[in-house]
Amino acid sequence: NWIVDIDGVQRLNIQRGGRQDANIPYLISPRGTLVRSNEIELRWNVPLEVREYRIRVFGGGAEVFPLTSFAPSDVEHGEFASTAITLDLQPTTAYTVEICVAFENLLQGCTTDPGWSTGTNLAFYYVPNPQLGGQLLSTLEQNIVAQLGVDTPESLYARAVLLSQPGNHSLGFNSEGIDLINQLLVNFPDSALAQA
Repeated sequence: NWIVDIDGVQRLNIQRGGRQDANIPYLISPRGTLVRSNEIELRWNVPLEVREYRIRVFGGGAEVFPLTSFAPSDVEHGEFASTAITLDLQPTTAYTVEICVAFENLLQGCTTDPGWSTGTNLAFYYVPNPQLGGQLLSTLEQNIVAQLGVDTPESLYARAVLLSQPGNHSLGFNSEGIDLINQLLVNFPDSALAQA
């Protein structure tokens, strides 16, 4: 929508597609990504003074996770909220998440409302046993771990890069890759890779 200047670097105010506003419970994960498990952790932004969250997941035009209500105390963890759900995901189906919120002042809204949605495709797709370059992605990850360890800056970074490679739908396993980068930033903030 506009460019903001942060420490001399100009950036688009909206990152990673879709509307992101502190007053909206926008979806953080999974958005615009591939997933390889039926167990999904939904994460979203926490606006102020929320009375209730209501979440639905759609796939192929049908509701695959019915409207479910959550009290803020059950899902909020600082600046984000999350809940784990298990879905019967099917390959090639686009899945979308709708997050609705009721505020303490009785106003309500959903991430699918015209004022809160930009129409950007944030769908996620299920790809079981993914391959990259003719090899199983899990094998490539195991090779990285065998050479660099599990919890080293180099291993976390290498696996994040691997997972971000575009595959089906021109998407990577971006949510998993971002989680690894966040782990790198938290566990090794002074490393050269975290600084980069």
